[in-house]
Amino acid sequence: MRRILVFAFLATLGLGWIGLAAPKISVDQAVYDFGEVVAGIAVTHTFVLTNVGDAALTIT
Repeated sequence: MRRILVFAFLATLGLGWIGLAAPKISVDQAVYDFGEVVAGIAVTHTFVLTNVGDAALTIT
């Protein structure tokens, strides 16, 4: 009986770690100031996003 309880306890601990993998996003620069922009002129900026987590990151 004791072996069964020990096995069940260890299995529960092992299954708990499965849900800990998660994506985590990191942005190189959260804000960019374009300064003064003339009306009608298109401006662009590139933000670099990095997945620093341990699971796949999906951006939609």
